[in-house]
Amino acid sequence: MFSRMTKNLLGLLFWSAVTLCALGVTVAVVTSNYLALAYSFYLQRYDGQPLSEETFIGPLFQAVAPEATLAQLYSLGIALAIAGGFFLLFNKLFNSFDSYQALKAHRAEGNSEQANAFKVDLHEKLLCATLLLIALIPVISWDISLFRFRGAASVNKLDSPDGAVDLITWDKLLEEPSFALELTRLGSWSYIAMTASLCLGLEITARKTRRYADRCFTTIEDLGVRAGQPVERPLLGYDAEGHAVYDSTIALAYDAEGNSIAGPQSSHESNSPSAPAATEPKQAAEPLFVVPPVGPTSRDDQESASGAAPAETQKVEVQPRTAARTAASEELRTVIGTEERVSMQDAARDPERYYVDMTNGVVWDRACYEALHGVDSMPSEQAA
Repeated sequence: MFSRMTKNLLGLLFWSAVTLCALGVTVAVVTSNYLALAYSFYLQRYDGQPLSEETFIGPLFQAVAPEATLAQLYSLGIALAIAGGFFLLFNKLFNSFDSYQALKAHRAEGNSEQANAFKVDLHEKLLCATLLLIALIPVISWDISLFRFRGAASVNKLDSPDGAVDLITWDKLLEEPSFALELTRLGSWSYIAMTASLCLGLEITARKTRRYADRCFTTIEDLGVRAGQPVERPLLGYDAEGHAVYDSTIALAYDAEGNSIAGPQSSHESNSPSAPAATEPKQAAEPLFVVPPVGPTSRDDQESASGAAPAETQKVEVQPRTAARTAASEELRTVIGTEERVSMQDAARDPERYYVDMTNGVVWDRACYEALHGVDSMPSEQAA
């Protein structure tokens, strides 16, 4: 248990550090794109009037950024829209995959209600991803055009807006290609690919960090539950009222399988001073088992009941109450990665063998889950 906790903490620290590094690199790339876009708008002779001089919203920018211009505001908006759009797009795609896995698992279990719910959730996430992609396409096209305009102006030694605004179109420039223009063409698309790769890596590392954080919290909760639970004792049987008996000093009327113990219990045995009330375990107000009365059903049985105790042990049917019925009727779920079926409660008790996704209610084979998500399998450990 403690070695597993140590491994999860180390994994959490490692992936948290990787996530912070990926976030730092992404911020650096977004900042560089903002600066490049701002210079492209400058070469276009875009509106360079400070926003603080605007009559309606000028006082707001006067307090925040008095020298900011509309070109700079557009540049920042484009850079953030591309990076944020890619990150949300990958997030929706990964979540769609999770919903699809949960949909297949519930269909395999025959749970049509949950399967339909995850089907609707899957369609909603795919719709959001599609709308994000549609909105990103014109923004990406605008960014690429500004990148090419800035690169072409630099290649033709047009460093001032007066000369850059008369630059011919990109298609005509490519009629007489040069190595510098080819690099500009490749660079415009490479930047978009680099931004997308960083956003994808940021999403993957964030998911890894969240997974190890969930494991740490689960291990801490298990430690707290085990510390507060008494040591389990074997069931010895039941008393005359049907209560479960775990203490060997308490007189038994029925064994653990519900068979009546031969011979009536004397008043001296049932009230023996060797079994004081203080040593009895805390019993529920209601019996765990209902013992129906067993009486004579014939004249011979009545004569036998009026005399000595019957020689043979009587078989008494014990009817389990709600707790036992709930455990027996708990829904079994198909374990993804194997052909077995297990309840979520049993799977949660064996974290070395199963991984329980509490969000979707899906049970995975741990080795299959960690292999699919790129995490090394946890070694089999003994609980402390």
